[in-house]
Parts: sequence; C-alpha cells; structure tokens
Amino acid sequence: MKQFFYLTILFAFLSTAAIAQGEPVAANIKASVTDNNLMLTWNEVNTTEQGSWEVQASADGKQFSTIGLVWGADPKATNGYAFKQKTNKLQSNYKYFRVLYVADANTAVASNTIGLSK
Repeated sequence: MKQFFYLTILFAFLSTAAIAQGEPVAANIKASVTDNNLMLTWNEVNTTEQGSWEVQASADGKQFSTIGLVWGADPKATNGYAFKQKTNKLQSNYKYFRVLYVADANTAVASNTIGLSK
C-alpha cells in the first residue's frame, strides 16, 4: 500500500500539464513563517471542476519545484486552502511561492508568485 501511495504522488508530480494562461484561480495568497513552519493560505476562485493544488517554491522566482500537494479545502474556511511545512524540510534558498491548480491531466493554472522575506 505504501508503494502505491508513493507511486501516486510521484505520478502527480511528473504528470503536471503545461501551465495555461487564463483567469486566476487563486486569490488572497499569503505566506508566513511561524514557529519554524511555512504556512501558505489562499482562496479558490473561478474554478468549475474538481481539482487539486500543487504548492511550488523557487529560489529565483522563475524555476519552480513542487514541494507539496493539497487535495481539499480547509474545513474552517469557505473555499479556503492551507499548506503547512516545517522550514527545516525545505531548501533554505526558497524565497518565492505559488500554487498550481490542476483540474485534469491537460489543465494546470498557476497563481501569482509571492515572495517571502526571511
């Protein structure tokens, strides 16, 4: 079962489609570090399909790597999503973040990039 889970996650990372330009799907994106945890929050807008979110990080704001997945909304917020990760699990040079909405194998839309000052 564990191997299936890892293969599913690996497939999700590797199969992300080309990033489409279009209407934004994420709003009010915020990033902060509290108690050695990176916390990203955002709201979903303009989506008509069920999808998932990739949380991505970058050192230069141009080349992004996926650092996590969010499969569902925060039950405490209407159309609100949250991602939390220990900072010691992240590369120390990550300063820029975005979320990527993945509706299906052929559709992915990136949010605006936000910076985090450390």
